[in-house]
Amino acid sequence: MIDPNFVKLFKLAQLTIEYLLVSEAVMHHFSSMSLGTELTSNCANGENLD
Repeated sequence: MIDPNFVKLFKLAQLTIEYLLVSEAVMHHFSSMSLGTELTSNCANGENLD
């Protein structure tokens, strides 16, 4: 029989990893949106990206 505390700990570890993956995806999405907005803004102002 598996120890109930081990099962709880394993589930907690799974949820923690899932939370970190979702957080990373959200941060990547917003950072790429921000970068796209910045590039669009710079191009509209005629600034070089060099």
